[in-house]
Amino acid sequence: MIHELCILFSYHADDELTRLHYDELRRSNPMYPIVPLVDEDLKSYLPGAIDVRKFADRWPAARPWRRCDTKLYRWFENRSVDARRYVLLEYDCLVTVDLAQAYREVWDVDVAARDCFLPDDRLDTRQGELTGKKWYWFREVSSLDRIDRQHAAGLVPLACTFFSHRGLEAIVANVTRKDVFCELRLGTAARKAGLTLTPFPGSLRETVRWDPIVPPEEPAGVYHAVKDSVIRPRSSR
Repeated sequence: MIHELCILFSYHADDELTRLHYDELRRSNPMYPIVPLVDEDLKSYLPGAIDVRKFADRWPAARPWRRCDTKLYRWFENRSVDARRYVLLEYDCLVTVDLAQAYREVWDVDVAARDCFLPDDRLDTRQGELTGKKWYWFREVSSLDRIDRQHAAGLVPLACTFFSHRGLEAIVANVTRKDVFCELRLGTAARKAGLTLTPFPGSLRETVRWDPIVPPEEPAGVYHAVKDSVIRPRSSR
């Protein structure tokens, strides 16, 4: 069976915050398969969690936050779920809306993220365009293979990124094995694969924004990064 959307939920602890966000995600998106992904030994796991440690790992050992994108690649190479589209969420994503509605403006693109960075200043990010000469992680471009350096790009943040099946397949086929920061590795693979990097529309940019609180009385949406474990009522639920 090929699903319209598969939701990947990456987490590292089975705690109150993770459970609240996972349960809210399930309530808001009951029609799509949700696959929890973990990459470490935990005392307990979310239902149906996939521990990607059982899959081949061809990436250098590094701090977990530097290589968290490899969960995505390892799962995709060994997936038991096929879909036309995939959304990669993390434990600090609060989703209170049908993701098909939230991502409707990028529903037919191959890859989308809040910000798409290129190592030049040809374009302007103020309207959600491609830019990024001063993006911090471009300092690691020299660690890429020479063939990859010309395709350097960043997809930021890793959480909430969106892929078509074709796009994710192409990314996995082109992803570097070098030890570079996760968002640089992902963006570079997408650009090397010839994919168009699509910035999020304003509706997603407004809520995927690094605010560590649950916005009170906000419309239903996709919120990141939410570190407050108290889910307050929202007006449009």
